Amino acid sequence: FVEGQDCQTKNHLASPDEIIARTHARAQAFEKNANAVIFTGCALISDDKSSKQCISTLVCYGKAYIVIPQKQ
Repeated sequence: FVEGQDCQTKNHLASPDEIIARTHARAQAFEKNANAVIFTGCALISDDKSSKQCISTLVCYGKAYIVIPQKQ
């Protein structure tokens, strides 16, 4: 299981980006020596009270796999 997130720190800055969140999840998968990720979904958390640094946060979830190519 992996997750990645992107954070909007101020109102005038860009909204959280799904590409960045997915890239962070892929980096997490790489750290686990996985070579494939299947994303199960993303969620936008607006007005994130749990983090004083983020106005909104986009979190993407996925499953990391190790795929072994078959020899032909």
